[in-house]
Amino acid sequence: MRSGQYLLESCRHLVYVVPGALVNSARWVNNEAVANHEEIELVDSVLTQLVDALKAHKVERVLQLFRADAVLYGSEVGQEAEGGPELRKFFTEFVARPETYGWTWETPRAVKRGEIVFFIVPAVNVITWPDGSQTSRPYRLSGMLEKAYAGHWEFSFFNGAEPVPSRVGSFVE
Repeated sequence: MRSGQYLLESCRHLVYVVPGALVNSARWVNNEAVANHEEIELVDSVLTQLVDALKAHKVERVLQLFRADAVLYGSEVGQEAEGGPELRKFFTEFVARPETYGWTWETPRAVKRGEIVFFIVPAVNVITWPDGSQTSRPYRLSGMLEKAYAGHWEFSFFNGAEPVPSRVGSFVE
């Protein structure tokens, strides 16, 4: 496959293919797709740590996953935080809610550039209510992880979003 060539995947998404670029969690090397298993496992591991810390209501464990200058945007209006003090306030209020939030997700799409990993992943937001009942809704998680001096990976950017229903006549069917 040459640069600039279009590929229509079975899921009916049009993707512009550039050698070395991310396509469904794969790199193109010598015109062949090579899976990014290392990046996928890394993203999966850090997201799992985040969900486990949120479910345990452990603000300090959550904050250990974020750089001191990280930026976060949630799906609700006003859900944003930049830097350590704002992140602490955000997560302290978030875990104080009576309901517990977590996500399940499909295979992340991820690409590594040096000491940075960019990712996006279709997910399901799972809300567990005080009575034990659960509500699930489609969600998307994306962000950027950076390798810290201590060798672990931290979020520099984190975004959660709820996809909206498709409109009639949209460009993606």
